[in-house]
Amino acid sequence: MISGTTNDDGGSGRNSRLSYTPTTTGTYYIAAGGYGRNTGSYSFSISKTGLLDDYSANTNTTGSLSIGSSTTGNIEIAGDLDWFAVSLTADTIYQINLEGSPTSAGTLSDPYLRGIYNSSGVLISGTTNDDGGNGRNSKLSYTPTSTGTYYIATGGYQNEKGSYKLSIANQTPASVPNSGFNIEFTLQGDAQYQTYLDQSKSFWENVITENLPTVMDSAHGIIDDILIEVSIKFIDGAGPILGGACPTDYRNNGSGLPYKAIINLDEYEIERLRTSGKLLDVINHEVAHCLGFGRWTRYNLSNGEYQYYGSNALNEYKNLANNQIISYVSLYKILLLHLCMSIYLYLS
Repeated sequence: MISGTTNDDGGSGRNSRLSYTPTTTGTYYIAAGGYGRNTGSYSFSISKTGLLDDYSANTNTTGSLSIGSSTTGNIEIAGDLDWFAVSLTADTIYQINLEGSPTSAGTLSDPYLRGIYNSSGVLISGTTNDDGGNGRNSKLSYTPTSTGTYYIATGGYQNEKGSYKLSIANQTPASVPNSGFNIEFTLQGDAQYQTYLDQSKSFWENVITENLPTVMDSAHGIIDDILIEVSIKFIDGAGPILGGACPTDYRNNGSGLPYKAIINLDEYEIERLRTSGKLLDVINHEVAHCLGFGRWTRYNLSNGEYQYYGSNALNEYKNLANNQIISYVSLYKILLLHLCMSIYLYLS
């Protein structure tokens, strides 16, 4: 007997009624009887009430989507809607694609984006789309005015049924930094991660603005200002190793700053971080190591006793702490922060 499939008095009066959804296709047997010592005749019927809906059309949906990714679903019956929760950032341009058979992404011949809903489940005006993509696919560009959780509703035109693919991407143009500093990446791995490298390049070129002397490298030619070789591959899968980053070649002039570096990342961990929305933070962190962050003693910025005393950063620290007599910054705090961040990323 399948657990939970008995019923007494679930219908009208003392009749019995049961709703059941099998998990596998096959032959089943239904047992009928009377309560206690009751005897007599009875009528028995079974009917199909509908297919199990994969995602609900409300804020309790189990469907979710992360930026730069896609998911699939099914419109099981005419009029069915599937909602997907997604976290959006204010003033960011997003492109949403709902695809079906026109691009061989599903069997739904006429996908219909039924709109974007706010965190309260209220439809946002002007966010529906039909046939805005290739063929009869739907495509929508949307820029939220506030940061938070939104819900994307998918469906079919009129009585259409079938499977589909829903995707969302950040289409905000990268800001062009007013900077003389240039970072060049090479990527060995899945091309979907290139956009994260581009965003990190923009971030750091807005932080560091000073141009450095070019270097003639025997393998790559002229490098201005740093070349970072990124490799995303299998390291240990679900194991504890995320990856690592470090400079490999330094300038011979007085600065001794790096001009080549490597970042090695585990493909399993990177995909996990991408789906959780933490990948860009990790890449920015690893690029910092490539730029020399953490190698304080090499540049005479630390005395080897975990005391940092670089003049420019120390002046900023004095101002932030409102204490002008501070003579160094304790690197113990930075190391502890680094450890905490590593643990957080591994456990999240």
